[in-house]
Amino acid sequence: MNGWSILLAAVLVGLIVFAIFYIRNKSDMDPGLYEIAAEEDKTVPGFQLNTHLRYQLTGSRNKVRNTYDQLVDDYSDALKHVYAELSPSMTYAFCTNIASINQNLGQELKISRDLYDTLKDADRLTRENRGFNLYAGALYTEWYSILYSSDPYEYDPVINSAEAERISRLAEAAANPDNFQLTFSDEDACTVCLTVSDEYLSLVQEMELADAPILDLNILQEAYKLQLVAGRLQAKGYRNGFLYGDNGVSITFSDYTGENPCLLDGLLESGIQAAAQIPVNAGSCGCRLLCFPLSSDSDGYYGFKAADKVYYRYPTVPSDGAFRDVLLSAFVRSDSLTAPELFLEALQLSMKESDEEIKTAARSFTDCSAALLLRDDLTTIWVTDPELLINRESNYTVEVLP
Repeated sequence: MNGWSILLAAVLVGLIVFAIFYIRNKSDMDPGLYEIAAEEDKTVPGFQLNTHLRYQLTGSRNKVRNTYDQLVDDYSDALKHVYAELSPSMTYAFCTNIASINQNLGQELKISRDLYDTLKDADRLTRENRGFNLYAGALYTEWYSILYSSDPYEYDPVINSAEAERISRLAEAAANPDNFQLTFSDEDACTVCLTVSDEYLSLVQEMELADAPILDLNILQEAYKLQLVAGRLQAKGYRNGFLYGDNGVSITFSDYTGENPCLLDGLLESGIQAAAQIPVNAGSCGCRLLCFPLSSDSDGYYGFKAADKVYYRYPTVPSDGAFRDVLLSAFVRSDSLTAPELFLEALQLSMKESDEEIKTAARSFTDCSAALLLRDDLTTIWVTDPELLINRESNYTVEVLP
């Protein structure tokens, strides 16, 4: 091999080494707060939508890249399995889920520990009669067919008396404990059995809702989903981030102390704006309840005027099927309540019939703090804790509930 050949070989080797070094380092990532996107899986279409994870990655650039890649895998797996297990209407080959129970009435089924504990907790919250009902699948199928339709006004119960009667009958049937029995057969084996009365089955058949689910986490779907995903990730050692959903629930992991401000949204004559920001502490939960549409194309939200009154509709329908049109928006935060429990505290505010009833309910909170806006006073933010708000907009004043 002559000198030129040796030189050329050395140059080629150098270029290859440089290319490997360059590619490796180009793929490395700087420390920082990252939005972690779950990878799609065709076996569970859409599971990654409406749920978001932000995570603080630290260490060397190479470590950050490796942790990021592993977190994407772990987050995708956790979210996919939790989403599938909580589905009330779609079954999947790799798990026995809520839809499996709905489709096998009277049969004892073995489910995962996570789903077993979730259903026991949801059954407990149903019995507390706080606006949530695990057995109201048909009611929510009916309401969502209105909320997500292209022309919802025609069927709104305020305008349509026949629809008002349908919703009333469905809510009454769902609230009757004689219509349902969810038996937790074996605590160790995690077996359950759902039975339903003939009267209820006849009713949904009459209303052409026989295909609607019976068990359904409905308004607590997001809260339970985020709670389970957060638990799985933290069990794997991921404790420096936060999860949040498009419907307003957020869960902050135990070691995360960075910025995670949540919004209290307001509605003024000049338009919609964030009234204030509310920080959520490490290891705590937050919940935003929005009772008006943020835009004209907000899915599941709409507004209309009838008899000189403006009505707003939104997906967080209480289990009695009725809206009160008093609360505008609220944000509640807690260091001790679970996400589903906290969501129901916010829901209680929306179920009150007057401003004073809402303020009284907020004053009674012992395990959470609250900030809220009322339909009849759009510029006053009522808070239970004067330190709750940050970056308040100048259009708003703050009043502390005594």
